[in-house]
Amino acid sequence: MPNLLLTENEYQDLIKRLDQIDKKISAKQISVDTIIYDNADLVKLLKISVRTLISWRAEGKIDFSQVNSKIFYTKKNLDDFLQKHYKPSFFREK
Repeated sequence: MPNLLLTENEYQDLIKRLDQIDKKISAKQISVDTIIYDNADLVKLLKISVRTLISWRAEGKIDFSQVNSKIFYTKKNLDDFLQKHYKPSFFREK
């Protein structure tokens, strides 16, 4: 691969453009809390029945938000739920 020589101005322009690209990428990244599921999403994702999801909510197993009759779950709610119910393998090597 041949060496490439840049002038100081070309180098500064390149750095400036890379910074602009980095800012655009960072602005478009979705935080974990902005991912939202509704009942239908969670039922499909976890392959469970609606009744099971209702039971988990009633038993306080999974956190949720409710706006009127619509129920929502954040990705963090789901991750916390799965972490609370994590069971390590019985056959783990030590």
